Amino acid sequence: MTDLFNRIKPLFRDHAYAGRSLLFLEETDSTNLLCLRTPEIIERNGLVVTAARQTSGIGRLGRRWEQGSSGNLCCSFVIHPEIKMAYVPAITLFAGLSILKTIRALGAVDTSIKWPNDVLVGGRKVSGILCQSRYTGEKMVVVAGIGVNVAGDCGQFHSSLRNKATTLAEHGIEVDRQGLLEEIARQLEDILVRASKGEIRAILGEWTREAKCIGRAIRFANGKSFSAGVIEAVDDKGRLVVKAPSGRIYKVQSGHMDFDYT
Repeated sequence: MTDLFNRIKPLFRDHAYAGRSLLFLEETDSTNLLCLRTPEIIERNGLVVTAARQTSGIGRLGRRWEQGSSGNLCCSFVIHPEIKMAYVPAITLFAGLSILKTIRALGAVDTSIKWPNDVLVGGRKVSGILCQSRYTGEKMVVVAGIGVNVAGDCGQFHSSLRNKATTLAEHGIEVDRQGLLEEIARQLEDILVRASKGEIRAILGEWTREAKCIGRAIRFANGKSFSAGVIEAVDDKGRLVVKAPSGRIYKVQSGHMDFDYT
């Protein structure tokens, strides 16, 4: 651990939440898991951990994160959020919005967000987010894991993903991983500062406009069965507000679901 700690370098000293310092590793099992299991790392607010290669990256619902073979970005931000606990789940949406703003600034077009944690270019996934939380003492810490497909083409991924995934390079965007990481840190810092000032509703309004999800049909897991309805809003906690044909209102936060759009 001493060796890891000594390899942490300053990044943006003026940042309060995202990218104050950086730890780069050639290889680890998962940047999220490393942060969660290592007290000296998870206690370091604003640290971002990135690895050239993950051997056991994790995605949403326990799925394996497919990193590809072209040097794509995988990183985890250690965030000590200064917002009410009830709003912590919305950090996944904050991260998605920061990625969308980053890749759009780099020249990506036809960008959108798919709730809760995918960023799309041309209707295909270019980035995914997994936020996990843990208490250290009385403080809640969020580890925001981010993967972005940077280089190469969709042929580097498993055959089951090739029609669903894309890379920035496929859309003519050439960027190195360090530059991409730094811009994501800037965008995420800006959003988290705004959230700490009470602008959560405004931020989620931006997210909702980019997600284009209002009025879309959705089918979602509800206990041991599935329910369906139409998305009416995104609430302050980042949950989908879904109205069923019966008029019943559901607040959907996670789980298996299908949309009528990709």
